Amino acid sequence: AVVSTQSTGFTDLYSILPNDEESSGEQFAALCRPEEVGCYVHITDEFTVRVNQLHNYIKYNRAVAELMPDMMPAYTPPKTVTSFEDGVFGVHQQTQICKQSRVSEEVVIDAKCSIKRSYIGDGVKIGPHTKIADCVIMAGVTIESNVTLANCVICLGAVIRSKSSLKDCRVCDGFEVRGGSEYTDETLIGDEDNMMSFNIDNSHNSSSGDENVMR
Repeated sequence: AVVSTQSTGFTDLYSILPNDEESSGEQFAALCRPEEVGCYVHITDEFTVRVNQLHNYIKYNRAVAELMPDMMPAYTPPKTVTSFEDGVFGVHQQTQICKQSRVSEEVVIDAKCSIKRSYIGDGVKIGPHTKIADCVIMAGVTIESNVTLANCVICLGAVIRSKSSLKDCRVCDGFEVRGGSEYTDETLIGDEDNMMSFNIDNSHNSSSGDENVMR
């Protein structure tokens, strides 16, 4: 339901949507003004967890699979390959993935990588000699060679260039991290030419010299 903050009380927009049409973002936008909407709550019969800290988001992604396996689809690990050709998915035989990780079948993970306690989505490409621990890597992400990621959430379509090191970071959709960058406790948003970083705990500045750091 969408909850309105008008003085007349709460409004469930589902109750006034035409029954013969699907609920969509455009319909919601037409039926309410942004200043009147306090929150959007999508109510279902499925299990839901609300978290407001990065490490808890990663923790609960892992906990649901470990503690409530019946709620998760059957896991089929990606196939092992010795080399990659165009259109071939798999994990190189010289890469190590721990049992606590969940990796999509539709990935390309090159040689001598280490994946520990992480979740990796569809279409992810990971270059050789990369180390990933306690991370959530969403669909379509590209991670080049010699990258180190620890306790990070990498969102849809982001790119992490070679020799970068990120710890306790969130990289937003489509963001490109320049090669050799080092970040800790940052939320990275923008694009390569207009890059901004939002410090999570105000205790660390970005190590890249020409970005705008917003506090």
